[in-house]
Amino acid sequence: MVTFSDEALDDLENIRSWIAADRPMIAVKKYIKLKAACQSLDRFPYKGRSGKRDKTRELSVYLWIITYKIIVDDEDPLVEGEERVVEPDKERIIQIVKIRHSSQDDPDA
Repeated sequence: MVTFSDEALDDLENIRSWIAADRPMIAVKKYIKLKAACQSLDRFPYKGRSGKRDKTRELSVYLWIITYKIIVDDEDPLVEGEERVVEPDKERIIQIVKIRHSSQDDPDA
C-alpha cells in the first residue's frame, strides 16, 4: 500500500499548479506520471536509491525526486542498506514523504 504524507500531497499540488501556470496540459501529464511512479513503489519498493534523510529512499522521476519510507507491518522504517523479505501475511506500507525538484536543496537532509 502506498500512502502520502500531507507534505507530499501539498508538494504534488504545488508542482501541478506551478507547471499549469504556463502549460496546463503538461501539468496534468506530469501529475499523473508522478502519481504513477509513487504507486509503482508498492510493487518495486527498492528501485529507488538510499535517501539523504534518515531511513528513506529516493526515486528520481524526470527532474523530480520522490522521498519515501518502507514500513513493514508497523515496524520502524528500514535502515539504510537493509532489505527485508516481506512475508505474505505482513503488510508493507510505502510512505511518500516529500516530492521536490532536483534543483531544490532538501532542507531536511
